[in-house]
Amino acid sequence: MVFAPRLGFAWRPTEDGKIVFRGGYGVFYDSAEGREIDGAADVYPYVSRNNYIQSVGQPTPLQTSDSLFPSFESQGLATPAANTFLAVSQSPEPHNPYMQQWSVGVQRELMTNTTLEVNYIGTKGTNLLMRRNIAQAFEYSPDRPTVAERKPYPNFVVYIDSDWGGRSRYDAFNTKLEHRGRGSLITLAYTWAKSTDTKSAAAGIGATNFNGWQGFLDNHDPERDYGLSDFDVDHRIVGSFVYNIPVGNGERFATDASGVTNAIIGGWQLNGIYTWQRGFPITIQAADLGGLNDSVGTNRADLVGDPDVSNRTITQWFNTAAFAQPAAGSYGTSGRNILRGPGVNNLDLAAFKNFEFGKGMRLQFRLESFNAFNHTQFNGVSTNLTSTNFGVVTSARPGRINQLGLKFLF
Repeated sequence: MVFAPRLGFAWRPTEDGKIVFRGGYGVFYDSAEGREIDGAADVYPYVSRNNYIQSVGQPTPLQTSDSLFPSFESQGLATPAANTFLAVSQSPEPHNPYMQQWSVGVQRELMTNTTLEVNYIGTKGTNLLMRRNIAQAFEYSPDRPTVAERKPYPNFVVYIDSDWGGRSRYDAFNTKLEHRGRGSLITLAYTWAKSTDTKSAAAGIGATNFNGWQGFLDNHDPERDYGLSDFDVDHRIVGSFVYNIPVGNGERFATDASGVTNAIIGGWQLNGIYTWQRGFPITIQAADLGGLNDSVGTNRADLVGDPDVSNRTITQWFNTAAFAQPAAGSYGTSGRNILRGPGVNNLDLAAFKNFEFGKGMRLQFRLESFNAFNHTQFNGVSTNLTSTNFGVVTSARPGRINQLGLKFLF
């Protein structure tokens, strides 16, 4: 049984109703997977994990599923030591994942059809699903130098456990200015936010995807990975407008237009969305020299200086000299998601032409331009210390895309 209370309030302190205070708190439970991906093929005494690959043009004929897989009637003796890769096992200590959410805000009418909102929103996640490779060797020490003698489960190379020990926190302050006119809607919104967690997804996404499939950098110390979420955006501005051009039959200008004239000059609408935001977090990677950390070849770099630069360029997005390769058997001192990649500065525009066909029917011609000014939108950055292009911007989002569309509404 779970207890999920909710409460909220809305208060208008003045008789004219031009100002409203709102707030609330709630607990929201989520479902939890018993097993994340795999079946019983990884659980003793079944040892059948393998790759069966076919491709068009192979020398031998393509096989169907009834003949592709080996016969299980002639399998040999299975022993615990024969299965060295176990994924994903259900945690022996399952918990109910849940979120607490709270908010408080005020909305004020500034003038007719124009409102301003200011809000604070917070959330806290508890018992969130994550993965941990519990077979990873314990931290290196000179008296136990080899990986094998530091393994908690010597028979397993990888033993991934589904674990509901994750946590998260989100705080956001946002404002929205909105004007609704006779034939227009204009909105401007700004958000400051901070999202932190131990893991942004069970199998890892974004900046920590390089070690996310198997858990954490040090699976015996998940708190080492607590930092900005892979999807965190701390500053974001979005402005949008919808404007019905007041020309044509029944509008402010050429109100008596009809027939062909109205079909040409009437029914036009302009739309636009402008987005500016800071980039997503990035993590600086390094090598696990000699594999002594047993971290599937990944590590984080040592932080030895100030990583920020006064003038970012595509060949030096951050100060690469601020990072160094950790010594063999050491985890890097830099945290998870300590820097940010390129942000977004984009304008999308559209023009619609509506043709009315009797009551409730309309044909809409659409001309849409994404990234209308063809502004360069940098994207990926090389974050691996061992790479020859370390610190270099390696990709960009799409340039301007124009498209035409025809839509019938009824």
